[in-house]
Amino acid sequence: MAVVLMIAMFTFFLLQIFFRYILNDPLSWTSEACTLTYVWVVFWGGAFLLKPQDHVAFTMVHDAAPPHVKRILTVLFCLGIGGMFVVGLPQIWDYITFMQIDRTPILRIRFDFAYAIFIPFALAVVIRCVGDIVSAMRIEKTTD
Repeated sequence: MAVVLMIAMFTFFLLQIFFRYILNDPLSWTSEACTLTYVWVVFWGGAFLLKPQDHVAFTMVHDAAPPHVKRILTVLFCLGIGGMFVVGLPQIWDYITFMQIDRTPILRIRFDFAYAIFIPFALAVVIRCVGDIVSAMRIEKTTD
């Protein structure tokens, strides 16, 4: 899916360049199509493709801490991030479903379809946080 989205985005981008600079007749829909495919590839990749070590992270304190403190920091961080997404899921759902009343300006794609990928992304973050908490707890029990 990510590869298909990237190919589509690159194709739209090349079409825009060709029509704008070669034919001197720019297409209006290519910019919007690039934006929508970019949104989808970012959240699709974040939800389903990136491993935890692939995400940008600021880990200076975590890396300098002893193992038992690392476990505590991991649990606290995951409770914070995962908890925010759990609390926000109903509002995310409500907002995305509410956006069915509006469409993108050029392609006329309903905004609920355009941004629906954020729901699986939010769920994936929650699931990943639960898995990280379970892993941190399991490590603590086996090493103590």
